[in-house]
Amino acid sequence: KLMDFIKLNTAKLNIPKLIHACERHYLWEHAIFLYTHYDEFDAAANAMMAHSPTAFAHDQFQMIMQKVSNSELYYRALQFYMDEQPLQLNSLLNTVAQKVDHARVVQQVRKNGHLALILPYLKSVQQHNINAVNDAINELYVEAEQYEELRQSIEDFDNIDQIGLAQKLEKHELVEMRRISALVYKKNKRYKQSIDLSKLDKMYRDAMETARDSGNQDLAESLLRYFVEANMKECFAACLFTCYDLINPDTGLELAWRTNMLDFAMPFLIQVLREYTGRIDALDKKTQKKEEAEEKNKSAPNDYVEDYIPPIMSPGGMTGGFGTLAITAGPGLQQPAQQGFPQPGMMQPGMPQPGMQMPGMQQPAMSQPQPGMMMMPPRF
Repeated sequence: KLMDFIKLNTAKLNIPKLIHACERHYLWEHAIFLYTHYDEFDAAANAMMAHSPTAFAHDQFQMIMQKVSNSELYYRALQFYMDEQPLQLNSLLNTVAQKVDHARVVQQVRKNGHLALILPYLKSVQQHNINAVNDAINELYVEAEQYEELRQSIEDFDNIDQIGLAQKLEKHELVEMRRISALVYKKNKRYKQSIDLSKLDKMYRDAMETARDSGNQDLAESLLRYFVEANMKECFAACLFTCYDLINPDTGLELAWRTNMLDFAMPFLIQVLREYTGRIDALDKKTQKKEEAEEKNKSAPNDYVEDYIPPIMSPGGMTGGFGTLAITAGPGLQQPAQQGFPQPGMMQPGMPQPGMQMPGMQQPAMSQPQPGMMMMPPRF
């Protein structure tokens, strides 16, 4: 009845005083309810963990953990769940995944020896590519001998101690685990170690692909000689095909001739011959086109002169359509004026300018037309 009374009269109660009364009488469930309504979520979480036999409820605790302000409560709750609610541990971690340090979570759980319990949580946060999370997941895969999942994890998330993992898997009893070790060596450009490990396990295809991806001619030819010495004719032919770009044709032909493996080297030699023939044909076509272009340039006329149209002179020495050119000679090219002859366009001293009248002189009047005379139209 007390819980029903609290729910009905929450707004009217003195909550702090009622919380102390509930704690004195060990009514922890009621105290936690009052804590949540008074926004004391940290105190509610501590009370629920401290008095879990009577006050713990998983759903209510998850709701409280989303609203706590002290981040240390997340790790206290993690320890509490490992001790009392291990099956609900992933549910709690998924609730607070955005607020916790994943590396610290892994360290705390590993210390308690319950790393396998949180594998679903680790998979959900592996997308962040955190070193501690990746190492923990790979460790669990190795213990469970899940080589396919381990290979996928290594290829997708590379933030791990790769050399340490390769050395650990190098002596594993499963062949697939040793293949993963060779793959890790290959990803870290330790091609010779990867090839040697593949040869020990007789994984010759992996060795050929590693030699090809290395781009090292010496490694490819060394692997080819290994197949010749072991009299593995099929592997010899496969290596010639896989490492085609790295093996010199003369080396392949010599090894095949000395060990009577010409039949196995013939596909390689045919491909080499076809490639070189194609290159020579392409070079011939290019040279032929160049020679044709040179012959065409030699036969082309070289006396081409740009057309010149002289200016048309109109009567009077004027160029048609442009009038008199207003070009004067330079200062040093002007001819000296003759004595007594004025230069054209210049006024002599004492001469009146146009429009001015000399003193004492009358301007002649314009002649008036006589009666009976016809006026002629002006000529233009």
